[in-house]
Amino acid sequence: MQWIIDDSNALDDSDLIDTCNQARIEIKYLCSIITDLREALAARDRDIRSLQERNNYQSTEIQRLENQVHRAN
Repeated sequence: MQWIIDDSNALDDSDLIDTCNQARIEIKYLCSIITDLREALAARDRDIRSLQERNNYQSTEIQRLENQVHRAN
């Protein structure tokens, strides 16, 4: 925003207000993107935990079955 002020050298109040309002709108938009990304990351982390739990269960089950086969032989 500083370069806009520097380039114009003499912004009148309405131009400055418009520039500030546009910056505020863009900041709100970027904040909403950040919020969406945080929510997506939280959902991904939940999915990863679920997959890790399933993987742990399956690994345990495989080990149990291998032990049964080993004892049967």
